[in-house]
Amino acid sequence: MLSLLGLGAVGEAGKAIAGPFIFDPRAALCSDGRFSTDESGCIFANQRLFYRAGREIYIEQRFGQKGSRSTGAAVWEANLVLTRYMETLTPSYWKRKRVIELGTGTGFAAITAAMLGAADVTATDGDDRVLELAAKNFEANEAAFGSDLSTYLAQLRWGSSRDELEEAGIRPTYDVIVGADLTYYKDNIYPLVVTLADLSSPDTDIFLAHKQRQEENETYLHEQLATFFDWEEIRGNERGLSWGKDHPSVVILRLRKR
Repeated sequence: MLSLLGLGAVGEAGKAIAGPFIFDPRAALCSDGRFSTDESGCIFANQRLFYRAGREIYIEQRFGQKGSRSTGAAVWEANLVLTRYMETLTPSYWKRKRVIELGTGTGFAAITAAMLGAADVTATDGDDRVLELAAKNFEANEAAFGSDLSTYLAQLRWGSSRDELEEAGIRPTYDVIVGADLTYYKDNIYPLVVTLADLSSPDTDIFLAHKQRQEENETYLHEQLATFFDWEEIRGNERGLSWGKDHPSVVILRLRKR
């Protein structure tokens, strides 16, 4: 069952999106294996079809629709890499795990965690309009979820105090934290790192799909992460992973809190 946490506006949005999800077969043009690396075209598609954990995942997008330019309204390259990496972890890894996604956008990575067997999945974003979209995508795919799965949506702004986290229904600490393309804006890096630290323990696995861009931002990111975390960079092209050739500029940062 999907629960909407946090601000009341999100709950009202949840009421508005009820109803059947009608999938357009033309969305297969932007599915895995068919132009899935072409961000310029596929981010504007109304719907996309992906295959994760041996199952189909239907994703609705709204990027560019009715004037919307929220980057969270589409599946970007780093999210493709993150969900592919999540698949490389064994089913036993995900069993009984409490998972939270930061900057969920369409909900793709959180839905993938649910498909892989996580017991408890929370999808968060700072944009309540994007959370409406994530809620719709959760509902479109819930038939494939396990019967014991608990799923939640919550509005979360990075850098929030612990009291604000509690008010939003966020329940530290988590077993796994995932996120994709969360470091695009330099000003977001410090509050992101603070929130990662608040939600994690030394036993938490944190997987961030990070697209390397400006050197200045890379240096700043590493400085901020070093305050709380040790990490390794996982590069698909160095490990023979399926996404390495298509997405060489995207790395997985695997963090552990000290």
